[in-house]
Amino acid sequence: MSDRATAAAGFDSSAFVDILGPGPVSGDALDVWAVDGRQPGVAIRPPDEEAAAATLQTAAAQGLGTVPHGGGTMRGLGNPVRAYDVALDLSALEGIVAYEPEDFTIRVRGGTPLEQLQRMLVEQGQFVPLDAPAVDRATVGGVLAVGRGGLRRPSIGYPRDWLIGVRALLADGTPVQGGGQVVKNVSGYDLPKLFCGSLGTLGVIVDASFKLRPLPAFDALVTIPAPDFAIALAAADAGQRAAPVLSGAVALDAGAAARAGLDSAPAVVLRAAGLEGPARQLLEQASSAGRGVGLSGQGDPAIEPHVWQAIVDLESEPAAGATRLRCAILPAKLAQALDVLEQHFTLAERWAGPGAGLLFAVLDDAQPDALAAARAAIEKLGGHLTIETAPAVLKQAIDVWGAPGGGLEIMQRIKNHFDPQGLLNPGRFVGGLA
Repeated sequence: MSDRATAAAGFDSSAFVDILGPGPVSGDALDVWAVDGRQPGVAIRPPDEEAAAATLQTAAAQGLGTVPHGGGTMRGLGNPVRAYDVALDLSALEGIVAYEPEDFTIRVRGGTPLEQLQRMLVEQGQFVPLDAPAVDRATVGGVLAVGRGGLRRPSIGYPRDWLIGVRALLADGTPVQGGGQVVKNVSGYDLPKLFCGSLGTLGVIVDASFKLRPLPAFDALVTIPAPDFAIALAAADAGQRAAPVLSGAVALDAGAAARAGLDSAPAVVLRAAGLEGPARQLLEQASSAGRGVGLSGQGDPAIEPHVWQAIVDLESEPAAGATRLRCAILPAKLAQALDVLEQHFTLAERWAGPGAGLLFAVLDDAQPDALAAARAAIEKLGGHLTIETAPAVLKQAIDVWGAPGGGLEIMQRIKNHFDPQGLLNPGRFVGGLA
C-alpha cells in the first residue's frame, strides 16, 4: 500500500476543494480525519459528485484504501481500518435535490446535515423519522451508512424503513442507483437496503430519497426521577408494556442523566406523540405503570425535544480513553444483561430503551478478557454485545463486532462484487470484510 507522499502525489491539487483550502490536505492537518488514532495519507473534500467520483477513480487506480467521512459523529465505530490512504470528506455534497411535499417524499444529497434537513421540513409540517446523535453534524449519508435503529425504533423503525432510493459511487467511482431512475442496474440487489447499514464498505452514498411523515400535533416528554437505575429500568419497561405505542421510554443512571442535562439522579423519560388527548393518556398510563414498580415522582408532560436529543447524543464519542458498549437483547432479558455487565465492569454510565431492547454502558477501563467473558455471557442470553468505541490498543486485541454468524460468506461475496479490490473501509466492518 502506498505511503502518504505517494498517495498525495496522485491527486491534482487544482481539482478539489477541502475544508482548509484548495487541494488535498496532508501533514498535521490530517488529525481532523484520524480514525482510531491513525491518520490518512491525504484528505480530499470534493465539491460535487463528479469530483468525488474522480477521487475514487484515482484512488482505485493506485490501490489506495479509502475511508468515507460524513460528520464524523460515529467515527469510532468498527474495527481498525487495515489500509487508510485517503480520507474522502463528503460534507460539501449537501442540499436538496427534489422535494414533493404533497407526495411526502424528498431527495437529498448525502453530505446534508440531518438537522438542516429536518429544519427545512418543519416549515412544511413534515419530518424524516430518524434519530441520530449530534444532528448538527450527522449527515444523511452517514446515518444511512451506520443504518441502525435507536431508542425509538419500536415506534419509528430503522433508517431503511424510510429509504426509498439511493445513489452511490462504487470504489472505482462508478455511479449506481436503486429505487429511482437507474444509472447502472445491479441486477438482483435491493440497493437502498443493501447500502443502508453497510458502514461505507460497498459504496459512497451521494444522495438518498425518503418517505416523510407529518409532524404530530402534540409531542411531549415526561421525566420522572428514580431511586436507582435498576428501578428506572423496570419502570421504563413497565411503562412501555402498559402503553406499547409510546414514542419512547428510556432509563438513565445518574451519570447518563447528568450528561443529558437532567438532574444528577437516575430517571425515566417517557415520550408520546399524536393528538394531545390520547398522547397525554399514554404518558399517564406509562407513568402509572412505573409507579407500580417503585417510581414515586409524578412528572408533568413538557414539550422539550432538546431533552430527547440530548439522550440520543449520549451515543456520541465518550471521553478519551473510555469504552462504550451496546447490548442488543430481548427486552425481557435486559435486567439479566445489566447484571452481566455489572459483574465484569465498573460502569461509569448506563442507559437503556426497554422497548428497543437496547442497553448502553460506558466503562472507564476495560480489558479484552473481561469483554470476551461478558460477550459470551450476553450471547448465552440470546443477545449481542458490540464494542462501539474503545481505545485503539483495545480494538487491536478484540473484534469489536463479535462473531459474524453464518452470513459472513454471503457478505464477503457481496463485498467482492461491489468492491473487488477491497478499498472501502477495509477490515472495519463485521468479520473484517476486505
